[in-house]
Amino acid sequence: MTIKIEMQSRRTDYSSWNDLLERSRIDIYNIYQTCEWAELQRDAYGYSPIYLIARDGQDICGSQLYLGKKELGYFYSYKSLGGPLGLHARPKLVEESFINHMRSNARSAIYLRIRPGIFPGLNGRFIDQGFVRQPVNFILVDIGRKKELIWQGLKKNARRGIEKASKSGISIIEAESWIQWMDFYKIHIDHSKRKGFPAQNLAFFQGLYRQFLPKGMARLFIALFNDVLVAGALFLCYKGVMSYHIGASDDSYIRLAPNDLIFWQAIMWGNWNGFSILDLDDTWPDQNSPHYGIHKFKEKWGGELIEGSIYLHGGAYILGRNLVKKSRQLRDKFSIRKQ
Repeated sequence: MTIKIEMQSRRTDYSSWNDLLERSRIDIYNIYQTCEWAELQRDAYGYSPIYLIARDGQDICGSQLYLGKKELGYFYSYKSLGGPLGLHARPKLVEESFINHMRSNARSAIYLRIRPGIFPGLNGRFIDQGFVRQPVNFILVDIGRKKELIWQGLKKNARRGIEKASKSGISIIEAESWIQWMDFYKIHIDHSKRKGFPAQNLAFFQGLYRQFLPKGMARLFIALFNDVLVAGALFLCYKGVMSYHIGASDDSYIRLAPNDLIFWQAIMWGNWNGFSILDLDDTWPDQNSPHYGIHKFKEKWGGELIEGSIYLHGGAYILGRNLVKKSRQLRDKFSIRKQ
């Protein structure tokens, strides 16, 4: 099997790329390989999409989306979340071809960051190519079961929180108007400042509202108390997978447990609409982690703790990652002030 790689910097239509996505096996990261995600990252954060296509002769046997960005005026960073895509029976060989291509065409990169789909046995391919593995934990919840089984799978503190929020007068709705999305965005900014997490910018939310929401690729559930928005959670939705992406709440109402009811209603929505997996995103099970409280919230939903991998490449990848992080923090701080 001889694989040749083609590189395209833009897609004039979604049909061929999305056809590969539709025919690919279900993976929790497939939404991050869509043209919609590439354009959102381009418009909100200035990334340049790089579409790689693998061919065995004339037949397309795989594809993978990378995002590149010029950092600090000269260096480039590249990242990919998910993939490789396609009907190929040899994902390891296809991924290796993509790795070789990116390494040879990204020599000025300050770092290359890859988080592949959940394919067994890819570790050796990356390590052999000089990548450093960074372990990462995440939680997946089976929401395709009957409601009774999902409820039984919850920990007691989750069930208590749901019941408490229901009795306290909290109501959960899907945010459909831009006014509701903006109200959540304001809470998100305040919440991020308090918790020390980087906030997504306004263009990111606008892109989700304008492009993802009409296609059913995003859902925002918000909690109201006396008609005041007190919490919310944003989920990305694609091919049977709901991915928890952003959560925020007003600490003044946290005693009412609005987040517990939000997550329960989101799980039920996913169950009713044919979703089978809820990806609760990264978590930190180490009790010494400053983010252990987030882990305790996520683990009570009865999911499975899984260890995944991020692969980093570049002689100065640690320095590069830190420089990029700092430059983006400064940029985001300035951008939030202007808003």
